[in-house]
Amino acid sequence: MKKIILLLMMALMLSSCYYLDVMIYNMETRYIINQATKKDGESAYFVEEYTEGVKAAIKDVAKRPLTQKVKYGELELILPENTKIKKISDNIVDKKTGYGLQIVFNKSGYCTNPGISCMGYYSKKTENSTYELIYNKDIEGLEEIAQKIIKENGFTKGCK
Repeated sequence: MKKIILLLMMALMLSSCYYLDVMIYNMETRYIINQATKKDGESAYFVEEYTEGVKAAIKDVAKRPLTQKVKYGELELILPENTKIKKISDNIVDKKTGYGLQIVFNKSGYCTNPGISCMGYYSKKTENSTYELIYNKDIEGLEEIAQKIIKENGFTKGCK
């Protein structure tokens, strides 16, 4: 009798997509968090093992001219020399050291201004999409790099 009830409960759970959706969402969230805390992720600065390396990379990248052309969606962005945009998390990565910087690009159909005071938020609209540049203002030296990119690529503050 217990086995029959257990089978009925399992069938009921599996027939409901809610639990499957929750499981998939949790797996995706864990994957994104794991990517963010890797050496080339946008949260590498907050991993004790990488903090000093990221600080050194920020100082080095801040000195570089903006010559690196990168395609991002409909945009052709100009970034500091020897940098790229990581495919999974869309943050800037220093090619020389492999460290990720917390300057993140996002493409959406609308403005998603997070409204978080420690984050710098800029956007650029195209015919089909809104592109966002978000960076952490509390990380020393990062704002200098972000402002160069913002100015060079025509991003505007907030959702304009």
